[in-house]
Amino acid sequence: MVKKGWIPIIVFSFITLSSLLPGRTFSDSPWLKINHLDKYLHILMYFFGSITLGYFLKLNKIQKNQSWFFMCGLVITYGAFLESIQEWIVTGRSFETLDIIANFIGTIVGFAATWIIAKNRNYGN
Repeated sequence: MVKKGWIPIIVFSFITLSSLLPGRTFSDSPWLKINHLDKYLHILMYFFGSITLGYFLKLNKIQKNQSWFFMCGLVITYGAFLESIQEWIVTGRSFETLDIIANFIGTIVGFAATWIIAKNRNYGN
């Protein structure tokens, strides 16, 4: 069984790897015909990443607002960093401000959902 601390690491490893795949990896996929599919995927990835990290914080009884805001800011910064470097190190990828906005939305919604759900339940006790 995977310890709960590894779950955010696994999810963010997936986010990192998928962000750094070459641009042509999915170029023949019929899914690419959906308008702005990549933005929805950014939102979903960062939503799930934030939820796993938020539950990790809650299960470890890290309840200070400053810790949650710090982790939220760290995830947003990490997403912006990945977006910034991908055009320099990955063929066929480019910087897109809308991807950073999608990362931001997914992160904020994920942490907010986790905070609200965990606050109304007694997780970790």
